[in-house]
Amino acid sequence: MELWDAYDRNLEKIDGMTLIRGEKSPEGVYHLVCDVIVRHTDGEYLLMQRDSRKHYGGMWEATAGGSALRGESPMECARRELLEETGIHAEWLEELGRVRADGRNTVYCEFLCITDCKKDSIVLQEGETSDYRWVTRDELLSMKRDELVTQRMQMFIDELKSGIRSDADRGPYEPVSKEKMEFKKLTSSDTEWNALADYAENCSWGAGKTLAEEMRQKHFTGWERVILAEDQGRVAGYCTVSGTDCIPDVSYTPYIGMLFVGEEYRGKRLSQRMIDFASEYLKEVGFSEVYLVSDHENLYEKYGFQVIDEKMAPWGRMQKIYRRAVPEKDPAGKDAGGCFGKPGHEEPVSFRKA
Repeated sequence: MELWDAYDRNLEKIDGMTLIRGEKSPEGVYHLVCDVIVRHTDGEYLLMQRDSRKHYGGMWEATAGGSALRGESPMECARRELLEETGIHAEWLEELGRVRADGRNTVYCEFLCITDCKKDSIVLQEGETSDYRWVTRDELLSMKRDELVTQRMQMFIDELKSGIRSDADRGPYEPVSKEKMEFKKLTSSDTEWNALADYAENCSWGAGKTLAEEMRQKHFTGWERVILAEDQGRVAGYCTVSGTDCIPDVSYTPYIGMLFVGEEYRGKRLSQRMIDFASEYLKEVGFSEVYLVSDHENLYEKYGFQVIDEKMAPWGRMQKIYRRAVPEKDPAGKDAGGCFGKPGHEEPVSFRKA
């Protein structure tokens, strides 16, 4: 028996309610399905052929996916389905959008996986898929309706949207609003200060306790701030902007540090968005460059940072010191020279000893 969580029409979980696969959902109650569009770094898309014993057997679909099991987040479901149906293990997935099909009592959450896997390494799932192939954008758009199960994924990929010729191609879907992220620059006088300290102390990253202690002892003074990423009143992540970091006896300043993204918000470029928000604030207070300290490899380069130094941290581990110019604004008000590369694996980054 497969159990699902129950959601309302806005993909908010309904506490105390469980759905059973095969049983009709009550009116106004939805279950979650996650789809993953797979695009190779060479630009081709992965198609999977449905097993002949399944509904629409023999047809092709441009996504791997399925229903979220009870207790799974959208990201967890998408990663599991991708691995089961293709053998691709994704370190990150980018959420593209959410749509609701009222007639099916289903909310679909669409993700994109960009991979450089070997093209002949795809693994078929017994009873689910029988074949696979890689196709170009033009080949995908030229497929007929009796070949391709759904065109839903075309609603979310810019280079595929030209294949949507009419409202009928869009299917019976209504957009579902995603998170409403707000970014705030906190001082100890702000009402969110103590709540964020409590969150940091109890989050899954050990260094959060260090931040909580510093916040309660009011270590942040003058222009220094704690940056809060908040989704409709819920903490999604945080970072700091301060004059110093964990490396002593260096002249570099200011720093972005203590960067943490909550588990359910990873894979959505939130690290980059917090860094950009913090950088814009630092520009407002007169800085033209920003630094950060990390021992991660090939992560912050994607955000426009360059390694300028390496120093031993007080706990005996070498750390890289990164620098990035604070982005200027172009006349249209958009960031010039910002970071638009593939997002990194959004894990906590330890800038200070936990």
